[in-house]
Amino acid sequence: MVVPRDWVARVGAELEEAVVVAGGDTRQASVRCGLDAIAAETVLVHDGARPFVTAALVRRVLDGLSSAPACVPALPVDETLKRADGGRVRATVDRAGLVRVQTPQAFRTAVLRSAHERAERDGFTGTDDAQLVERLGEAVVVVDGEPANVKLTRAGDFAVAEALARPPA
Repeated sequence: MVVPRDWVARVGAELEEAVVVAGGDTRQASVRCGLDAIAAETVLVHDGARPFVTAALVRRVLDGLSSAPACVPALPVDETLKRADGGRVRATVDRAGLVRVQTPQAFRTAVLRSAHERAERDGFTGTDDAQLVERLGEAVVVVDGEPANVKLTRAGDFAVAEALARPPA
């Protein structure tokens, strides 16, 4: 588990069986720190900003590794997409084939290490780890994501999270 530097001791004490390491200055650097600390054949990369991950989703992405070295969960884009600039719509984007990718993402560890090493050599920063693997020309398969696997990024997202966490009446 990768956590901010000042959380290592606390998280390590609470999760005695977990390997806990300090992250880097960026998301990508933090994943690299985690990779450097493990010897497993497969690895899951998951954002702590997605607290509603399910065991079923974890199983799906791990099962995806049976046909490729990387697997991501995703949901189809169902909103209309516009390209905007300067406060004006410039174009409508064809959403056919577009998906919204989530975490956890599963990888063969050796492939993800190679992807991170190449990105570092090239000075490339990706938006997720799958993008780094794509740059190697490796296959990334997609499995069904989960609508409730929301990412808590903005203040308003927490109201959604509270509603999801509330037990049914």
